[in-house]
Amino acid sequence: MNSIKFRTDMIPLILSGRKTQTRRLEKKGDVGEVLFVKPADTMPEWASRIKIEITAVSKELLRSITEYE
Repeated sequence: MNSIKFRTDMIPLILSGRKTQTRRLEKKGDVGEVLFVKPADTMPEWASRIKIEITAVSKELLRSITEYE
C-alpha cells in the first residue's frame, strides 16, 4: 500500500474531517485506492495506522486556486 506525507499539524485536521482535500504536483493514486497517511519524515511507512481513501482525482491550473481553498 502506498503512503502520502502530510505535515504533522495536518494530521488532527484529517482525523477530525476538517481537511478533506489536498493538492499534489504528482499523481499519488487512483479513485478508490487507500493510502497510509504518514507524518512527513517522522515515521516509517510500516508504522502508520491512519488510512484515507481517494474519492476523486482532477487536474487544475495553479492560478485557479482561490485563497478560500
